[in-house]
Amino acid sequence: MKIPRPTSSSAGEQSTSSISTQDQELAAGRRQDSEHVTTVPGIASQREGAEETRVKPTIEESFDKVLKEVTRYDEDLVKGWRDVINTLLVFVRFIGPSWHCASFFGTVLRNGIYFGTDIVFYVCLATVSLSVGLYFVTTVLPALTVPGDQQKKIEYRVFNKLSYQLIRPYKSSQVWGVYYLFTIPRRWFTSRKPRRLSDYRKIPVDWPSFDLRVVRQFDKCPLPLNDSNPFSLKVYELCAFQWAVTMFQDSPSMIPHLQNLSGTMPTSLTMSAVPGEWKYTIWGDILSKDVELRLKDSRAFEESKEDEMGSYVRCTPSPSISDPSLHYAEGIWLLFRHQHWMAMAKKLDLRSLWYDFDNLIKSIDSDSHHAALQQFTSLRFVMPFPVVDVLWTHEDPTVRKQSLQLLSYFEDAWKTPGI
Repeated sequence: MKIPRPTSSSAGEQSTSSISTQDQELAAGRRQDSEHVTTVPGIASQREGAEETRVKPTIEESFDKVLKEVTRYDEDLVKGWRDVINTLLVFVRFIGPSWHCASFFGTVLRNGIYFGTDIVFYVCLATVSLSVGLYFVTTVLPALTVPGDQQKKIEYRVFNKLSYQLIRPYKSSQVWGVYYLFTIPRRWFTSRKPRRLSDYRKIPVDWPSFDLRVVRQFDKCPLPLNDSNPFSLKVYELCAFQWAVTMFQDSPSMIPHLQNLSGTMPTSLTMSAVPGEWKYTIWGDILSKDVELRLKDSRAFEESKEDEMGSYVRCTPSPSISDPSLHYAEGIWLLFRHQHWMAMAKKLDLRSLWYDFDNLIKSIDSDSHHAALQQFTSLRFVMPFPVVDVLWTHEDPTVRKQSLQLLSYFEDAWKTPGI
């Protein structure tokens, strides 16, 4: 009796089933190993921390990235204008001959000359007058509207006279000669000269250096602060960063770079000037994580501040300043006042400089300043509470005692009608 041998198909099935069974066992073992590794405490957190450290860009990389995106935006904008102009030129090229525009104007000009009428004369006179007028305006106007020097205003704390001055990108070559002529009367009035002529300073090397002086004039430190207590509100850089945040905050890839650049500026300054969250800087301290969260998710930021400070923060009003606030004198005035008070309160040598301490108290408790600030901001409290927090918790008991006179300011603020 012969035992039947298994066919080739059955042998293949048995081998295939054995191989698949071994693969399943190996896969199950690998899953168990991976689960065992991931459940080890500290491994996952270490990996996440290493990835965050590796992914976080540097300041130079963030600046280059933002600058590259701004350049791309400008190129796209100029390309759009160029496309529109090319479309109009093509339209004129194909539609003009069909409408016989050239022959029409040629006929009108020929008939005017032939019949001796004054139409051609007046048309030519109007054209020449318009071109000469435009030439005169582009020559004299940039030299007349020279941005004023504001360094003395910052040095002597005349913050209510500061303004955001626009830099005109176009200046014709003949403007340089007109500007030089305007500097001559300044030499004649050496003892008694109008204040406006003082803006025509020494002739700069070129126009870019002149524009750079306008930008850097906000780097001046007000008295009595000095280099050891830096106070530099770079308004033009803040405006540029505010524009970048407005344009690129919807791009997830740009958020880490914007957060990285925000760390180069004071937190309260960034929170007030860039997103315009004045109420949070008035009622409490602002940390770096608050600025980063605000740039990433405004709703999550509001919820976190409400949990930290209380639900009343959501109902507190914001200053009635037009947006963007740095383009208006009121916004610059309020920003300089807040930062100056905070810088004075945080001075390390505040105990020994009683003259500076008195100036700080007088600056905070000045009726004229507070009345004007309350009027254009429509706020009862215009002084940040972190300022008085620093004074009332100062290590010197005399400073704490002297700063208690600010309580009357808060009492009057509660009683201020119409706000």
